[in-house]
Amino acid sequence: MKYLLFAVYAVTMLKSIAHAASANVWHLPTTQEQQITATMRDPIYEVKDTNVTIYQGFFKNGGAGGDQNGGQLIYRTIPRGGTPSTWSSVALSFYSNVGLNQYWKASIPSATIAATDVIEYYVKVTFSGAAPEMTYLFGADAGSQTTTLEATAIAQPFSIRNRTGWVYHANDRTIGSADITLRVRSGYIGSDNSFASRWSTQGAVYFTTDGSTPVGSLGIAGNAKTSAVSMVYAGAVSDSSGNGNAMLWEGTLTNIISTLPIGATLKYRIGLWNSATLEEKFADHGTNGTNNATFSYQNGTIGQPQLTVNGLSANYTTTKIFVDEIAADSVPLNIVFQPGEANIVNTEIFTNLNRRDRAQTDANGDGYADGITGTDGNLLVAGDDTQYYQAHAMTHNGAGVYTLTLPAQKTGAYRLTARWKVAGDSNWRWYTNGAANRRDHAITVSPKDARNIILYEVNVLNIEASGATFATRSTLEDMHNDPGAPHANNNRWDLDYLNALGANWLWFQPIHPCGFDGREPVNGYGSGSALYDPGSPYAVKNFFEVNPFLSKNFSGNPLNPSDVINATNRAAAMTAWQNFVAAADEKKIGIMLDAPFNHTAFDCELGQVGVDLLKPDGATWSPSDEIRNRDARFYSLAGNYGNRATSAANIAPGPDRYDFGKWNDVKDVFFGRYDALVENSTSPENASHNSEGDWFDVADADWTSNDFVQGGVAKNTTRQVWQYFARYAVYWLEKTRPAGQNRNSATEPGLSIAQRYSWDARGIDGNRCDFGQGLPPQAWEYIINVARTYKWNFVMMAESLDGGAVTYRSNRHFDILNENIVFPLQTASNKSSYRDIYESRRNAYGQGLVLANTTSHDEENYSDPWRALLRMGVTASLDGVPMIFPGQELGISRTFGYNHYESNFGKQIAHFKRYNSMMPIWNDASYGNDQLFHVYSGMAQARQASSALRSSNRWFLDGDGANAQIHAVAKYESAYVSPAFQDVVLAFANLDRDNAQADQFKIPATLANVLGVKDGRSYNVKNLSAYENAGNGTAGRRAAWLWSGGGLSGAQLKSA
Repeated sequence: MKYLLFAVYAVTMLKSIAHAASANVWHLPTTQEQQITATMRDPIYEVKDTNVTIYQGFFKNGGAGGDQNGGQLIYRTIPRGGTPSTWSSVALSFYSNVGLNQYWKASIPSATIAATDVIEYYVKVTFSGAAPEMTYLFGADAGSQTTTLEATAIAQPFSIRNRTGWVYHANDRTIGSADITLRVRSGYIGSDNSFASRWSTQGAVYFTTDGSTPVGSLGIAGNAKTSAVSMVYAGAVSDSSGNGNAMLWEGTLTNIISTLPIGATLKYRIGLWNSATLEEKFADHGTNGTNNATFSYQNGTIGQPQLTVNGLSANYTTTKIFVDEIAADSVPLNIVFQPGEANIVNTEIFTNLNRRDRAQTDANGDGYADGITGTDGNLLVAGDDTQYYQAHAMTHNGAGVYTLTLPAQKTGAYRLTARWKVAGDSNWRWYTNGAANRRDHAITVSPKDARNIILYEVNVLNIEASGATFATRSTLEDMHNDPGAPHANNNRWDLDYLNALGANWLWFQPIHPCGFDGREPVNGYGSGSALYDPGSPYAVKNFFEVNPFLSKNFSGNPLNPSDVINATNRAAAMTAWQNFVAAADEKKIGIMLDAPFNHTAFDCELGQVGVDLLKPDGATWSPSDEIRNRDARFYSLAGNYGNRATSAANIAPGPDRYDFGKWNDVKDVFFGRYDALVENSTSPENASHNSEGDWFDVADADWTSNDFVQGGVAKNTTRQVWQYFARYAVYWLEKTRPAGQNRNSATEPGLSIAQRYSWDARGIDGNRCDFGQGLPPQAWEYIINVARTYKWNFVMMAESLDGGAVTYRSNRHFDILNENIVFPLQTASNKSSYRDIYESRRNAYGQGLVLANTTSHDEENYSDPWRALLRMGVTASLDGVPMIFPGQELGISRTFGYNHYESNFGKQIAHFKRYNSMMPIWNDASYGNDQLFHVYSGMAQARQASSALRSSNRWFLDGDGANAQIHAVAKYESAYVSPAFQDVVLAFANLDRDNAQADQFKIPATLANVLGVKDGRSYNVKNLSAYENAGNGTAGRRAAWLWSGGGLSGAQLKSA
């Protein structure tokens, strides 16, 4: 601030309070003073765990303004609801002379002050000589006042924590059919979330509907054009600053939509204040937004339609829903549409919601499933129930607003858009419009079963192997102690072991035969060394067979390709797989296959599915024929992934990406041209994987060409590729369910509820889709909907490691995201960093589930196995899918536990391209490591026992001591329901590997209301994760009440 401008401002301020010749001095807490390169209170608000520096300026004017010789910073603290402390003082010290200004400073030792105590202060400035007189500085955050009377300064001191801190709106609003709800976050509320610790106690929205700028203060409109409504405190939001939590405030403009004509603008400002200081601050104060901003919302713009689903703008966003079809769950979608034009004669919603069972129908008779070639929406009329998509008429609510409520009832991956007609034009106008950057809304309806998963990744060949050779390998028979299994007598690992651990799903690394051609040599390509044996399971030779090595009944030489493709060996492996899945069904263990649809081995076989889909009339093909030699158009063209290969000699390696190299043992499958496909290495095309245009090129010659004739009908190879991979889940369900029962139980009359659950649980249960980002979204939607046509609760997990735009895209159709959470989990060091991990994913993926893995077959483990366990303590208490990697429960570390490790991009991972075993960890005698299994088991079994732990409803808790090494969270099934009628859990985890940690927690008043806790009722708790062992007298600990004397009252819980 330039001193001349400030001198004028200071004189103006002095007029109302000056009693004598006070000095031209100032302290503007929130002002960035150029001459000192900091705000005059530094930091402005976030003063916990750090001292706050107070700067004072003086217009010395070369000595004409006087000669400051010192002064004092005088402060006190006021506990919430308590008595103020006595005033303390710190001497001002000289800081600098800058031009005609002089600066002094002192610090308040706020690091030693309780986090919720109000801090009050004023500044005493002294001078040598008679003039100016001793002067006191006091006032608000936005400005200071001066006086020569200390009593005046004491009565109106500067303060922290009883004035609104920052206020952040950033257009956070929900547009309903009639109302608009506006939200702001503000700093702060104490970590205990008590009302008394709120920095802001009141707020208001000031708004106009005539285009004028609203005016008002402290909840009162400033003119006739402005209206004001109160903001309501809506709860606390976790904040990593350490100063407490952010507050969430909401204000609802009731029935405002009906007062706004099409194209009219609502203008508004949002202010918050504390009734003790009455200093109002307006959004977006103290943030990277605009201070004291006037925000606008336009009720439709001519030619700019607006579509929302449950209040969420529909443009390339996703609604995530979970249902149980047997329980007949139905979740409403409230849709609001404003075409933004006059003379509307018709509006409709166009969607395939709940219509997954029609994905394979060919209603338009073009020879392909409608889920592949789509439905021409321009020809579809409302009420037509024969197509994959359906049009639904909307209701006009006035003021250009149209509404419709649709129920989400069937699992699937769906799209939704809107269309309208205007008078004089018979053509439909569409909300989805690439030129206008408006894209479909995605609706992912997932099975509720997905929330219940606790995953365990497994490689059949090494899980119970007694050595790192073919002869000592583990088999499918070993995994369920089938009679005659090679390792049945050892009984180290089986389905009972998994149940005891608390995991309830198995993620299998690919179970299919591995390719021979192109297999990586032990010492790298070009080395001339022997090939890895058995090779990478992610280079699949046949998607519709089981690797014969996985069965104990393999006969012949495992290095002889003819023995590997021998029909007897493959049939034995298929039987072994079917028997294992049946055993897993009996133990209620879910089975998730892993398949890389994006790429195949060089020598991938057609399989019978490939013959059925790709063989031209008159040709003689065999299931063991290689795809590349029968129809190379199955694959992408080397050098241009936007075209198909023309022969086996020019097939591109996988994947299409250029930013992390190629996988030299696989070939890339062509699914058509789409927005996120990286067609070549030139810029900007090489960054297309981050594109969000959401288009698929239906006019591309590779999609429209007639490539061969089958059954007298012309067929396109690329469209048949979609069908080929859609058959994958259907095929493996057929192979692992009772004969003739590969369909949903809803098709079977007369079944009881229990029989329906049993029917739908049979067979494999899901797919993990390796490099799931490498297919068009439209292809995944078809593949998912086909699978759910046969098994509604089939779960789909995408490997989509990038985060950002790539993983956001996968979230638009998948139930679970196998993304990059493993990396921030590795570096997390305190409760705030863990919260940030989960909050950022909630913001990015909404209710989408994230695989919470601390390692995997692609990632290295921790050097200290207990650090992986600490992280499971957090992930098991939050929404998502916790995962255990084989051996973590026994104590494997970064380079110990398996016989062989491979360096993968500098990371040490358990080798899966060669025979391997866990014998080092099975033989480990460390007493400390022996305890890991029981702790993992306690956490996993607690999660299985608690629907609250598995839910997405959470409230992070802070102890009175704000201990950063304790993760604490309240979990609940439903808000505002008594714990007598729902599951409520308080989960705690020590984040310190080496030390015990303690703190005292209470239930904040707002949370108590959410949990249905009443002051006059009694409550008690059980430790769901307690160690139990009948052999040592610890049985029954999980059922024991922990609080004596009948428990604690709700009032005690809030003031514990």
